Amino acid sequence: MGPPDSQFGTGPGGLDTSSDSSTSSWALGCFLVGYNVMHHSGLFGSATVGWGTRLADWIDLAAPLVVLLPLLSFMWLQHPQPRVRLWIVAAVGSLLYAEGHGIHLSANSISNAVLSDGTTPQLSDTIHLWDEVVGHYVWYLGLAVVIVACAASVRSRCLGIPRFVLVVGGAICGLTWATNGLEGGTAVASLGVSIAAIVPALRRDQGLSAALAAGGSTAVVVLTSYALWHGGFPQPSSL
Repeated sequence: MGPPDSQFGTGPGGLDTSSDSSTSSWALGCFLVGYNVMHHSGLFGSATVGWGTRLADWIDLAAPLVVLLPLLSFMWLQHPQPRVRLWIVAAVGSLLYAEGHGIHLSANSISNAVLSDGTTPQLSDTIHLWDEVVGHYVWYLGLAVVIVACAASVRSRCLGIPRFVLVVGGAICGLTWATNGLEGGTAVASLGVSIAAIVPALRRDQGLSAALAAGGSTAVVVLTSYALWHGGFPQPSSL
């Protein structure tokens, strides 16, 4: 009896799927770059470009495509294909991500345009609600749901990606998850999700478990250290 198919890139019926495995690795790499760049666009997109908008607003338009398409492509390239229920979970998460991102982008752009000129407290409160509360929570929840679907689709399977690469990539994403939670006002919820990501990851050593464990652990360390240092979770921009 030969080695398991999952270790040598063969799928159902003995078909060679090594090229798909390589492509799915690239898909994860694209997500790694896209997520960490797009979710930090405010760091390099503060320039004003007209119509009361910033460069970051226009960059943000591409975020759902740059972040979601690689993750969904990763699922699509798996052999065997994920079950229908996982695609439903991924679809729900994608809709939440896109909706939350759109709410955030619109409210944040309006905020940048009008708050500097002075507004009524009621308008300021409304903008804050949709930008910092509803938008961020729905946005980040959607991403978490899609990642859960991706992780479940390759559970207990060898991906052919070096463990070191998974750990480093996961840690980088965990750092972004933590900084987004701090500046986005979702630190407590982000900490809870980070802890939840570590628990199931510790039970397995294949699939995306190493990346989840590294990402969750990094986020927990960053968020916990920040809370102890500052006595809570004040937004970094307000310090």
